Amino acid sequence: NAPLPSSVAIEFSSSCNINFSRIISSISTDTTKNYCSGYISACNSSASTYFGYITKTYSDTVTLTPCTWTISWMNGGRNSGIANLNNPASYNIYVDAFLDNSMLTNSSPKIVPPPDRQALVNHFNTIPFQTLDADIDSISYEWYVPLSTSASTPCGYSTSYSLTQPIPGSTQPYIDTTNQLLHFNPSAQGKFALALRVKDYRNGQLIGWSSRDFTLIVLNPANNQTAPLPTPASTFYYNTCPGQSNSINISFQDSTAADSVYLEITQADYPSASGMNITSFVNPSIGAASATITWTTPLLLNPATTPFFYINIKAHDNNCPINTVSYYTILVNHTQCSIDSVWPGDADRNFVVDIYDPLAIAL
Repeated sequence: NAPLPSSVAIEFSSSCNINFSRIISSISTDTTKNYCSGYISACNSSASTYFGYITKTYSDTVTLTPCTWTISWMNGGRNSGIANLNNPASYNIYVDAFLDNSMLTNSSPKIVPPPDRQALVNHFNTIPFQTLDADIDSISYEWYVPLSTSASTPCGYSTSYSLTQPIPGSTQPYIDTTNQLLHFNPSAQGKFALALRVKDYRNGQLIGWSSRDFTLIVLNPANNQTAPLPTPASTFYYNTCPGQSNSINISFQDSTAADSVYLEITQADYPSASGMNITSFVNPSIGAASATITWTTPLLLNPATTPFFYINIKAHDNNCPINTVSYYTILVNHTQCSIDSVWPGDADRNFVVDIYDPLAIAL
């Protein structure tokens, strides 16, 4: 019963001793439906034994001075049924992000946002966990104790649980960094709070992180569950230029060959520019599905102000009662490709002539 108001307060603090709070408004609300027709989740009926999720998205644009910044958010209402925290309902949820804004170009890692984390008891679970960094920096993962009101107020674990053993069982959560998959092998049903930080490094220096605090729900369903995964040849990095026609082909397959697989281009975080129109053709089928995404990048879209954007994909099957879901994002890097363009004075090649160009010359 976590409160999801129409606006939230985001706290900003910096190494330049600049601190402020920003009220950010909601732009969308979605009740995630993971169940087949006829199954009602707890989002629609509190008496339902099937869990559910309500996702609310908040968005704003903030200008930050060249410092290192910590951006944080806190919300009340941890689930009272969480087993690995002592008196879980007494704790808030606190997450933060770190951004070194003194770098010439820097973005914190994007954790592709699946709203659900479910696993099977006594089963080796594979859950997609994709992260992207627009600057192609090095990425690492770090588990941490779930936080309550600040970075220095961790929640307390229940007896027999700890940071190194947050779920029951001999095999604890770990990430396959090559294939970006999250693995669990829990030995008991229940709800378990976990927290993960994704850090990015440039030349060995920490320059950003994103945090994810989530509740793993361990079930004991009658049938196996496997999420559709991208085919091995799939790529989620793409380059475009102003005026360029683009076409991306993607395909997903399910290890349970009898399941039908469906793809949705659920949200395209592309810039609002005249002529930007992303369309998709989806071909669902048994065992696998494919999609073709096309658009033409507007000729007047400036790479200096829009250096990248995302196209989000949702893949799911028809494994009743729970439709197993995976979420992926295509990162589109937007660059100036015209070979006859000359930008006098643009030493750092960001298509803007400004005070940072002499620094690039010095380096």
